[in-house]
Amino acid sequence: MARTKDRARQSLGEVSAPLFRTATYARLSVESSLSESGSIQSQQMLMRDYLKEKKEFYLVGEYKEM
Repeated sequence: MARTKDRARQSLGEVSAPLFRTATYARLSVESSLSESGSIQSQQMLMRDYLKEKKEFYLVGEYKEM
């Protein structure tokens, strides 16, 4: 018998409507504040791009801490 978690994954298949309301959280540490790759904008862009590919997630908010 398949585990419950595995059955849930299998049932997702092709998702036509978002299932999860999601928020992102970006944080800038003191050490990475000097580098551009660790910027808040870069983190937010990466998270938005990731969520665009995942149709089961619906972005409802973005939070950041500097």
